[in-house]
Amino acid sequence: MSQTESRADLAILNYSPTDISLTNSSSVAAQGRLQKEYMQVAMLTSATPSERSDSLVFQPIAALESDNPAKLQQEMQSFSAQHKVNVVEEKGQFVYRINSNGKSSDLFRTAASESGLVDGERKLAALVQAEQGNLKSTYKVDFAPAGEVVGNVRANVYSAAGSDQIKARSPELFELLGLQSALEKSVPGNIGQDGKPIKFYFLADKLIQSLNPLATYQTDKDGRSSVYIWPAMADIKSITEADLSASERRLPFTDPSRPDSIASALTHELGHNQFAKLGYNRQGAFTDGQTELTDKGIKLVNEMGWRRRRDEKDADYNWFLLGKSKDDNGQPSTYMISNTTGMMWQFARWRLDGGAVDAQGKVVPADKGQTLSTTDMAKEAAVPLPTGYFENPEEEYAEGVKLFRLGPDGRSALRDTSPILYKIIERNDQSEINQSFGAAANGTSIKVRDISGDIVDNSIEEQKRLASFDDSISKIP
Repeated sequence: MSQTESRADLAILNYSPTDISLTNSSSVAAQGRLQKEYMQVAMLTSATPSERSDSLVFQPIAALESDNPAKLQQEMQSFSAQHKVNVVEEKGQFVYRINSNGKSSDLFRTAASESGLVDGERKLAALVQAEQGNLKSTYKVDFAPAGEVVGNVRANVYSAAGSDQIKARSPELFELLGLQSALEKSVPGNIGQDGKPIKFYFLADKLIQSLNPLATYQTDKDGRSSVYIWPAMADIKSITEADLSASERRLPFTDPSRPDSIASALTHELGHNQFAKLGYNRQGAFTDGQTELTDKGIKLVNEMGWRRRRDEKDADYNWFLLGKSKDDNGQPSTYMISNTTGMMWQFARWRLDGGAVDAQGKVVPADKGQTLSTTDMAKEAAVPLPTGYFENPEEEYAEGVKLFRLGPDGRSALRDTSPILYKIIERNDQSEINQSFGAAANGTSIKVRDISGDIVDNSIEEQKRLASFDDSISKIP
């Protein structure tokens, strides 16, 4: 589509990016975190990666020779399913609506026909192009163009890359609206560890075939700080936290069944960016969540209640959660993540120097050791956990950043559920803000993040509001 055609479309639609941009983002939670990061999935289809890639690339609906009511209804449903845009007929026209930020917004209208749906595809593509430009202009972020090679397919985390390539695709409007909400509450997280704007890749297929994450933060093929949005993101039903149902919003963040929104999932990924920017892991390429912590990072995760195992330093899970119980040698109990079913992990009680431990704190054969569910591990953890997703220290940290930035509900939940992590995130979030906005001559921060998640001037009034909010931590038993 030429620039002239794009401008003409926007003029016809009377479109302004702010008309459908989210201005009150709340955030994300995972669909039971069932599709969260690094989940094992079922057997793949027999299609090759390139064939699956082609099937996910944007394909306009072809106009049929004549309108058939049954086919038209099918095409309407297909349009809605692919784009998460509701198509309803009103007075002989199709009205295209999207649910975002807790409300339904009309995007445009077309003729109520198969050719009208083709026109709808064209108009929606124009909105996507405009919203992408809006995000580039507002947050200075970059996007991989459709067709850019992301990388070569691997069967699993440990296998070598094959010859099949995964390419970037065009984003959907609902994905961009969720991203806008995440960026709005994550400034200055739009800037990566390398000092450049974050680059976003929308993947046409899974880069690692055994995994099915919503999104991942990693360095790309050029060594640039990037966020990959995987195909599973299309399964998320809500763009922002405000779009969750009332019953879903009532679920505590510690409940693994609380669903994510697109905004919260991407806010989580930008939390990983903060971890990297503050120097907690070593610089350089890293993927699949496999990073090496710096001495500073080790000190941080110890403060969060994690301990480094000593018996197998090259093991898959090198970090154990510290428990409240005691082993029979007087040392605190420690637990390593073991076998998983989806996101429902089990935690095996294991000593840092090796050896399975039973419920009485005694070393026993490996098959006799105590095993805790995710829920029971959360109760046993010496340092309270912010959500039901704590596969490793970095994931717990990113969840904490997510809650801190989501707005009053998320920030209150972090403060009340995990006050230790709340103070860590509060301190580190301000450090990241100071890196970008600086401090006054007396060392006072120029900007702070208010309770809603927005960056504001550090006024006396704002300091009082934040102090009052933080003071309630002391009232928590």
